[in-house]
Amino acid sequence: KGDLNRAAIILNRITESNSSQVVKEKCEFLIRFIIDSDDREYVAPDIKGIQEKPWLYRGVALDLSGRAANVKHFETGTGFTIMVDYDGKNFRWIARVFTKKTDAVENGEDVNVKGVYITGIGEDKTAYVSSARIKKLP
Repeated sequence: KGDLNRAAIILNRITESNSSQVVKEKCEFLIRFIIDSDDREYVAPDIKGIQEKPWLYRGVALDLSGRAANVKHFETGTGFTIMVDYDGKNFRWIARVFTKKTDAVENGEDVNVKGVYITGIGEDKTAYVSSARIKKLP
């Protein structure tokens, strides 16, 4: 299970290297396979690493806890930001989250999110967590 996260990081390094186009295409195929895999281990994020090199963590399964904010409900799901490790005053990181559940969370709720880190979406190449599970915390 845990090897998928390590594999994603290695493949992302190769994709961003000066390797041949054929190698990069094969890495892209494998990264998409990892992103779509159900057999994964969700881990606490390397926040400093993600902030410095977000492209390196594409496809890594993250386990985030914090407070939901900026919740927007769509026909296709719910988008929000999570203030990771929020303690009432401070937080370590803000991550964008999207889930296919339309009523997953409301503003101000404490939640645990398990999802895959995705980069390069849309015109502004936004990074977000594609949520597989959201659990409301007490």
